[in-house]
Amino acid sequence: MKQIWAIFLRDIKNIGKNPVAVIVALGIMILPSLYAWFNIAANWDPYGNTKGLRVAVASLDKGTRIEQLDITVNIGDMIISNLHENDQIGWQFVDEEQAVEGVKAGRYYACVVIPEDFSEKTASIFTSNVRKPTLQYYVNEKKNAIATKITDKGVSTIQQQVNESLISASSEALGKAFHVTYDTVEGKKEDLADEMVASMKDARNDLVLMGSSVNALKSALTAGKGLLSSVQAMLPDSRELLESGQDTGAEVSRLIRSSEDLSDTMTDSVGNVLDITDGLMDSVDGSIRDAIDMWDRDTNAAAGALNRASGILDKLLTVNQKLFDLVNRLKENLPGPGKVLGAMSDMIGSQIERQKNMIHIIDTAEDAVLKTGKLPADARQEIKKSLEEMMDQGAQITDQYHSQVKPAMTAGLDSLYDSLSAASDYAVGINGLLPQIDGTLTQTTDSFDSLIQTLDQTAVMITAGEEKLDRIIGEVESVEESERLAKIVEIMKNDPETMGNFLSSPVNLEENQIYPIENYGSAMTPFYTILAIWVGGLVLVAVLKCRVLEDENIHGGKPCEKYFGRYLIFMLFGVAQALIVALGDLYLLKIQCLEPAKFVLAAVTASVVFVNIIYTLTISFGDVGKALAVVLLVIQVAGAGGTFPIEVTPHFFRMVNPMLPFTHAINAMRECVGGIYGNAYFEDMGKILLYLPVSLFVGVVLRKQVMKMNDFFERKLEETGVM
Repeated sequence: MKQIWAIFLRDIKNIGKNPVAVIVALGIMILPSLYAWFNIAANWDPYGNTKGLRVAVASLDKGTRIEQLDITVNIGDMIISNLHENDQIGWQFVDEEQAVEGVKAGRYYACVVIPEDFSEKTASIFTSNVRKPTLQYYVNEKKNAIATKITDKGVSTIQQQVNESLISASSEALGKAFHVTYDTVEGKKEDLADEMVASMKDARNDLVLMGSSVNALKSALTAGKGLLSSVQAMLPDSRELLESGQDTGAEVSRLIRSSEDLSDTMTDSVGNVLDITDGLMDSVDGSIRDAIDMWDRDTNAAAGALNRASGILDKLLTVNQKLFDLVNRLKENLPGPGKVLGAMSDMIGSQIERQKNMIHIIDTAEDAVLKTGKLPADARQEIKKSLEEMMDQGAQITDQYHSQVKPAMTAGLDSLYDSLSAASDYAVGINGLLPQIDGTLTQTTDSFDSLIQTLDQTAVMITAGEEKLDRIIGEVESVEESERLAKIVEIMKNDPETMGNFLSSPVNLEENQIYPIENYGSAMTPFYTILAIWVGGLVLVAVLKCRVLEDENIHGGKPCEKYFGRYLIFMLFGVAQALIVALGDLYLLKIQCLEPAKFVLAAVTASVVFVNIIYTLTISFGDVGKALAVVLLVIQVAGAGGTFPIEVTPHFFRMVNPMLPFTHAINAMRECVGGIYGNAYFEDMGKILLYLPVSLFVGVVLRKQVMKMNDFFERKLEETGVM
């Protein structure tokens, strides 16, 4: 230990008594901080000074007239006007040739050219032939890599502003058109109000009728389900009696009579379902005919009629699907009428597909009426044709059931009952069939439950519709006749400008910053400070000698004593470098730092570790060690995540990132700058210190093994006379 201090004190004395050495020492202590300070200052707020980026804009737009809104617009001029008020980027307003040539020559980073048909294509949204407008964007990526990303963002802002302006203007114009329409019909408002109230009452009556139909169907299904449950409850008793052989014939007869009652109820229930579906089909037919009759007079009423027809068809589709499943189960379990049941199943399946197609056609027509105010002739013909086919198919299904399926089922069941009566003496054999009968009854009960649940949901929706119509009708009828139309408009309208602004930007973004940092320079301080500390270590091994020369006071020392004796002067200079750069960051540049003391401690700790690593590599491997220190610097600059997120770098750098000293040193400083989370700072500091014992092991223990090899390399390099 005495020898170590002797070497250190001699080094301090030799430097102190030599003025040139003192100047050089001061230089190597200050030099790394300049590297950090200049870079931090240069990056202090680059994104707040983007108005210096020159981007040319040229508009060739000729404008257009939108007949539907009775206005003339020139969106190119609107864009130019908005950009005159935008100082985020240095917009330059020139012609097309100057803009493009300026980008090629490097006078502008990028340019935007607005084509002459830009307004015309934008206005095509109000026609049947919609064409998207296009902004021509030219960018000089050779001029600067980062600048092009900033100009890309600026042009995207233009695109977003155009989109928002178009949506806002369109919505506001439509709202104003609604008010103009209201003013136009002012003289006829009492008659129109009465007609609208009458239409709402008709719609309510339709809902009441539909609700009654749904309730009737639900009652029929509930009765059928009750019979099924009664028969199913009898099966255990039947099995017990059959197994005991007591009164087998009487019990079988009772079972047959119950089953006959069930078959009558089942066939009647299916018939009732078909009759109700026919009634609902008539409602669909009426709604569609109303829509076709009203489309040229009242587009909203026509669209409403189409919407009601689509809703009825949707519920009817659910009922037919359940009926389809029921017929298929009967077909599988009743071998006699299986053929006619199969034919009916095919017809119902075909009807289901027709109804799905009809729903699609009606929804498309409704959209067309709402968007254009017209119902195309081909759409009307397609609706009529599909409706006629669907009505015919429904009639055929009902006729098929009453004329063929029901008689066949009755005959098949009667035959089955006769066979069961004739085989009553063999009742014990029938015992094996009871589980199958029980399973069939369970499946049928489940089908009834599903149908009843669907009908319950339909009834709730119908009731809600009735209540809403009742409320609106009540509000309208509660005011004077002369004010009824105004009341209806009050319910339906909204302020045009407010509606336009909302539709153009319906969502606001509320930013909540966690660990906010005032400027980009403060955010980059950890990276440049840590980088400067490593560079400072490289400067030390370039200027100071690592090997200890012996004299009359220092001689015969052990290698480890010489290692630590010379390292102390390296560490002293390294700590001085760290203090200067860290204190300069805080008080010269005035970076944001919530924990200044911990920031300085992180810089000093990083310097002690970094300088030891570089010193160990150099004293152990000579010039090769210096080269290794530079290689480590290059890898850490790219792989420590100091600038870009490590997740966007290639796989190699993501893999080595946790093993690099830079990673943890930068993270520790970031905690001080933005705010400390939990024990993150101390964990990073601990990870930095883990590299110190590894470096000391190499310098003290392994260095002995490579000293001869290092001497060999140095002799060979000296032989060249150049190295």
